[in-house]
Amino acid sequence: MNGRISDALLDKIREANDIVSVIGDYAVLRKTGRNFKALCPFHTEKTPSFIVSPEKQIFHCFGCFPSGALIRTEEGFHKIEDIQVGELVLTHRGRFMPVIRILWRPYNGELVEIYTRKSNLPVTLTTDHEVFVIKTKNCQYKSRKTKICQWRCKLNCPAKFFKEYKIEKLPASQLSLNDYLLYPINQEINDVKFINLDRYYDRRISNFGPEIKPIPTRIKVDEKFLKLIGYWIAEGSNHRAYIRFSLGSHEAKFGQEIEELIKDIFYIKTSFHMRKKANKTGLEITACNSKLSNIFENLCGKGAENKHIPFELQNLPPKKQRMILDAIFKGDGYTGKVAKCKEDREFKAITTVSPVLAEQLKDILLRLEISPTVRVANAKIDKNKVRHKTAYTILWQENIKLHFSDIRQINDLVYQILPIRKIVRRAFAENVYNLTVAEDHSYTTPNFVVGNCGIGGNVFNFLMKYENISFPEAVRRLAKKAGIPLPMVTREEGVRVEEKEELYRLNSIVADYFSKSLVNTPSGKRAIEYLRERGIKRETMEKFRLGYAPSSWDELLSQLKEKGFSRELLIKGGLLTSQGKPYFWSRIIFPILDTQDRVVGFGGRILGKGEPKYLNSPQTPIYDKGRILYGLNWAKEAIRSKEGAVVVEGYMDVILPYQEGFQNFIASMGTSLTTGQVYLLKRFSPQVTMLYDADAAGVQATLRSLDLFLEQGVKVKAISLSKGYDPDTFIQDKGREAFSKLLSQALPLIEWRFQLAKSKFDIKTIEGKIAIAEDLLPTIAKERNLIRQREEIKRLSQELSLEEEILWMELKKIKSGRLFSKEALKVGSQPSDLLRKAEASLIQLLLQDESFVSLVQEKLGPDDFIHPEYRRIAQALFDLSTREKSLSPAKIMDQLKDKSLSQIVTSLLMEKREYPRKERALNDLIKTIKDNKLKLEYRRLEKEIKEVLDRKGAINQEKRTRYLELLKYFRG
Repeated sequence: MNGRISDALLDKIREANDIVSVIGDYAVLRKTGRNFKALCPFHTEKTPSFIVSPEKQIFHCFGCFPSGALIRTEEGFHKIEDIQVGELVLTHRGRFMPVIRILWRPYNGELVEIYTRKSNLPVTLTTDHEVFVIKTKNCQYKSRKTKICQWRCKLNCPAKFFKEYKIEKLPASQLSLNDYLLYPINQEINDVKFINLDRYYDRRISNFGPEIKPIPTRIKVDEKFLKLIGYWIAEGSNHRAYIRFSLGSHEAKFGQEIEELIKDIFYIKTSFHMRKKANKTGLEITACNSKLSNIFENLCGKGAENKHIPFELQNLPPKKQRMILDAIFKGDGYTGKVAKCKEDREFKAITTVSPVLAEQLKDILLRLEISPTVRVANAKIDKNKVRHKTAYTILWQENIKLHFSDIRQINDLVYQILPIRKIVRRAFAENVYNLTVAEDHSYTTPNFVVGNCGIGGNVFNFLMKYENISFPEAVRRLAKKAGIPLPMVTREEGVRVEEKEELYRLNSIVADYFSKSLVNTPSGKRAIEYLRERGIKRETMEKFRLGYAPSSWDELLSQLKEKGFSRELLIKGGLLTSQGKPYFWSRIIFPILDTQDRVVGFGGRILGKGEPKYLNSPQTPIYDKGRILYGLNWAKEAIRSKEGAVVVEGYMDVILPYQEGFQNFIASMGTSLTTGQVYLLKRFSPQVTMLYDADAAGVQATLRSLDLFLEQGVKVKAISLSKGYDPDTFIQDKGREAFSKLLSQALPLIEWRFQLAKSKFDIKTIEGKIAIAEDLLPTIAKERNLIRQREEIKRLSQELSLEEEILWMELKKIKSGRLFSKEALKVGSQPSDLLRKAEASLIQLLLQDESFVSLVQEKLGPDDFIHPEYRRIAQALFDLSTREKSLSPAKIMDQLKDKSLSQIVTSLLMEKREYPRKERALNDLIKTIKDNKLKLEYRRLEKEIKEVLDRKGAINQEKRTRYLELLKYFRG
């Protein structure tokens, strides 16, 4: 039947599936106090950060940044550890939203340094932190190294190639070279017509000294004023009594323009002076007025390191921002020829020691749809003992057709998109930090935007995330696990689920038929004899559901037709070819099961001579060869208990060792593993041993697979069988003990590769040493543990009698394949900031003690929460309290049905914050929410009334009365 699953049924399914038990099938959980911890099953790490609460029936984990990582705020780039709750950060939507939670944790694992084009400094983050990325590479222009299609492409590709790119959120560990990362461009426009300079004048007024000449302070923000601002940022300085512009001796005309601007805007006469000292030459234009000096100091910063475009003017229309940019460039810019360019093209550049100004210039260029390059030169002392400050250079080209960078609009949002040019991994063991950002759940680093608060939720959320399935599918699986019957959720979902269920049922019936054919047919009995010759016992055949596919399928097809299976379903399931012929015939059958013991496909070995020797099911809705490992369903418990898996090639390589007690064997069903299989195995095992044939194909398969494991941070060993042997034939010929001894001799990856290389090359010759180094260094480069990498280089240096420095230099060649910061402005918390903190704390109290929900409901309604995320959580709590006796976290998340809200609830639950006097805290928070909401209303009314008075209009009586009521309330 169609329709929504009832809350009561969801509760029943959830209560029947303890979250610790469910997650225990995917990760090794260890008890730590009231909770369980594990290495995160979603990410690569060495220190457990994944927390499961049996009491609350929830889980939580999150990715992070190390201290010192820079995050874009409304007031510049700030270190992540210095950011405060309520501070506004730039999100993937190109707008500034408040931080609602600060997270940190001890970390011992890998960091990823990501370098993009257009910048020489990396962004560093943990491997599990999610990044917004475009992975599509479908450009037809084959000569491009990066393949995103350009709207300016001379090939005139169809519009679909450059308009429909998919933005994904992926862990940093899954990023690759040339993937495109996104930097959001703030599109807010605030056309300031006039600026009140009195707000920037803070010098103490004194009755002593000369009288300060008055100057205009309500200034029109036009081309003249913007030019003067740009010129002062580029060439200006200030003294207590004056502002001064320092120019070159050849810039007299420029100086005259500055004089005219100061005279036209401030009615101040300037002095024009030619410096003639030996160490100082040039022109100086001085405007004497201490008030003007103080205003410019506060408006644009004092000292070269602190100069900036007035923050009030940061969101001017692009035309006005171009005026500022051109003025700064005229005073402090330079040009140069673009290197390695067939055309005679110039670049423009501005170098500054002010990180804030550099950031502002980059933003202006992006808003002008120009993609700039940022280069940072660190502070240094040169050979002449001269100190140089950290310098920021912004370079750009006007009207250029770039192959690797673009300003692109995607879903009404505008981004600078930049390809990854280098990825470096390194070990790290310190605290790491993360932010939770309201509504948009993202924030921006100097080069690209990332997601925020990680992963969390209940048992349904876990299964959805881990298995990459929908909510209805997660409900269905858990219901089946608990033996609870389910109605159909939706027609579309039902059709898809029903088809898969039919394929599982079909495969199970066919597997049973093949098993009977193995026993009951003459050809099947010959197959049994063959299996016995290979050492397989009858009970082992039954354990692995081995069978035989006869040459004729008439009987099987007749039975399947009687059971209602259509010809189309048999074709879709890979049992019949598109022409309707049997896919498997006259073959020994090895049913392939998934980790839930469902038959998803088949492997067949021909009995006698013929090709192909082995045949596997084609791709079907339930069988993806690249994501299945043969035998994992039988081996997973042994893998966990032994803390390691042995990977072999074929079916028989798993079956006979299992029979002899080696039950942690799984097969790739081919010559090499895929990334999907590595991810699957990594769920169950932190370490792997590769056991392949010693022939050339086996060795190459092992080499490819080993590199895949290294890239995913899995500890790996390898061992080669003697020529002519498979695992099953080795056991048959030499016995169980000899096989066990062989496995114990497995070598760490680099040692195994070194022995292999020595057998191919003469280590005594320089050519041989070079060949061995070239063979091993690419693998060492993939090693993600820096300590182990250092030891491997040291060992290789000793074995080859080569200096370590030489090997490090070669390694660096293989691997080649803090931006802006500033002081935060000292501003007090706005009511909305305080209100957000109060709302978060109140929700946290309600989650800690559900008895408070009814008390709060008497004094506050959902609409009293002004922030949407907390309003929706409060609404869910209030709704649940009216119909439920208890409010478990799992029920709350079911009620929310929103991933981002579930993450907030999980984060609040996991945060170890105690309220010693809960009742008092509750009342204080309720009062704070009420008062601050009233303050916002008061300020809104005050602004509206002021605007009416400025227009000399009539004040609405109702608003006037309400304003006076609020004024009286706040004044007591």
